[in-house]
Amino acid sequence: MRRGTLTRECEAPKGLRVEVVGGASDVVLQAHEEGKARVEIRYTIRAWGSEAEAIERELRENPPVHWKDGVLRIGPEPEQVELDYALLLPAEAEVEVEVGSGDVTARGFSTRVRITTGSGDVELVDLAGEVRLRCGSGDVRLKRVFGALSLRTGSGDIAGKEVKGDLDVETGSGDIALDGVEGE
Repeated sequence: MRRGTLTRECEAPKGLRVEVVGGASDVVLQAHEEGKARVEIRYTIRAWGSEAEAIERELRENPPVHWKDGVLRIGPEPEQVELDYALLLPAEAEVEVEVGSGDVTARGFSTRVRITTGSGDVELVDLAGEVRLRCGSGDVRLKRVFGALSLRTGSGDIAGKEVKGDLDVETGSGDIALDGVEGE
């Protein structure tokens, strides 16, 4: 088994769209003020010896980070590789994340954030704009989320503070505890 980290950075034009696809990946999205997009990938290779070396070499030469027509696409994982992602992006980037299982955190975005996860916890902090979340199972934490919020979880608790705007929140089984809510 091998572990490591690799980083890719690129210029981030206005109107940047980011799509992240992962199987069993944790994803952290953080807004920042620079005009660049930075992707850090932590990997675990589930192989040994020369096979692990070959997989690592291929991953480093051709990481699952693709830039085309104003869209930054990240993922999916190659076979025998587990990937976790940490992204620094401009606050106005539109973000879409789809993971089978894994925790997702998004902080500081001001346009559109869409997250779909089969299982895993989700944390949304300091978001403004359109937020859409679909979670099969997992807890959801919200803090200072403003705008149009559509949130569904099949199984899991939803907790939030300072949530304002058009709200559509539902859990199949779990508690909903929202403090400081303003909106419909």
